[in-house]
Amino acid sequence: MNSIWNSAASLSSGLKGLGYIVGSDEEERSEKQNNVENIIEKQFLEQRKIIISSAINQKIAEKTIKSLFLMEGLDNTKPITMIINSPGGDVFSGFAIFDIMRAIKSPVITLVAGFAASMGSIIMLGSKKGKRYATRNSKILIHQPLIGGFFEGRATEIEIQAKEIQETKDRIINLYVEETGKSREDIAKDVEMDYWMTAEQAKEYGLIDKIISSMDEVV
Repeated sequence: MNSIWNSAASLSSGLKGLGYIVGSDEEERSEKQNNVENIIEKQFLEQRKIIISSAINQKIAEKTIKSLFLMEGLDNTKPITMIINSPGGDVFSGFAIFDIMRAIKSPVITLVAGFAASMGSIIMLGSKKGKRYATRNSKILIHQPLIGGFFEGRATEIEIQAKEIQETKDRIINLYVEETGKSREDIAKDVEMDYWMTAEQAKEYGLIDKIISSMDEVV
């Protein structure tokens, strides 16, 4: 019986060596993928670039904020370029990124490449005026906060939630007013529904400063 187990163990070891064991192969591929991602992240760190290319949530906010602080710590005089291609996401996570962009000493440049929707457009405004760019085929979406599901709970709790939603809406409207120079009435009307803009329309609206065709134009 022992000889059977020994033979099986020997065969298994041999197959692993030849790469026939799926688990081993997957682990190797995963390790290689992680190595590639680490190399890419290192390159972006050296180039002082951050990419937000997914829905904005707490995990994305944490990673982005860590990168901002890290780059500021390395050199707070050089600009950081944040490239945005995002459908938006969590309001609190988005404003966390926005606030830190404004709080650090390093100048931050934002570049929309694809689209900046909802909270993505808020993060886009995290850079100062004159430092907001978009590629020619990009699109921008502004709207009021979206609430999923339905309200459930005691009347007092629903009132509190409704108040929070209204306060968030007001904060977003005020930010768009401040950054675009448009009237509150115009902004409030535009965000009632999804308001999509081309890069050219977003520039005319006051959301971005320049449409680029080359990274050499980002200064």
